[in-house]
Amino acid sequence: MIIGISSYRSSLTEITATFFNTASNRTIKDSLTYKVSYLNGKTYINLITSAIKGFSVTQTDSYIYVKYAAPKDMFYRIIVIDAGHGGKDSGATGNGYIEKNMTLKIVQNIKTNFDSDPLYKVYYTRLSDWYPTLTERYDLANAVNADRFLSVHINSADSASAKGTETLYKDYKTYASVIHSSSLSGMGYTKGSSYDRSLVYRPGLAVLRGTKMMSALAEMGFISNSTESARIDARSEAIRSALYQSLCNSFN
Repeated sequence: MIIGISSYRSSLTEITATFFNTASNRTIKDSLTYKVSYLNGKTYINLITSAIKGFSVTQTDSYIYVKYAAPKDMFYRIIVIDAGHGGKDSGATGNGYIEKNMTLKIVQNIKTNFDSDPLYKVYYTRLSDWYPTLTERYDLANAVNADRFLSVHINSADSASAKGTETLYKDYKTYASVIHSSSLSGMGYTKGSSYDRSLVYRPGLAVLRGTKMMSALAEMGFISNSTESARIDARSEAIRSALYQSLCNSFN
């Protein structure tokens, strides 16, 4: 579907708001609830749909075109990344750290890579401190018909000496193995070392059971271990880069 909003402009950056405000100067090729507004020389187009849509925006000297369709019809490679816990659910805590904040920081960092990579469309279950239910997390992935799903978590144990990285999976062991290798790399750990807790089969986990695409849950390390929790925090950039690369490589 394409919405064409006509404009008189002397350049692509100069918008005549009064022209946009005239309803007769808008054309729409589908029944859709939308609103056009203007602020500080910018045009804002708000589309209201009953389902998640992919969209793209192009401009000419006379029109702004907004194309929208089901995400899979718009994008070739779709990824959903989940920052574990959030909002009322703090997740694990220990050594001055809170899991929901650590997972959010990692995912926000990953986003900076994907924001500049046009080969992938990435949806996020959360990018701030709120709590999507487990059902909402996998419903999002299924609704956009994602190709990959990754949930990021931080582990915890009663023993302060518990350490290492592990990756949980249900059906897609090969994909989980790719994620696991990158998680180890991001943490600065060697495969096969005492920090490698390997792959763990967990078919009962909601986000693995509910998703209909390749999915994995990465436990980066233990928040209950003072050394490792500090390491996760200090290596957030390395973790970001490694997970970004592994998600891209999983399509090869």
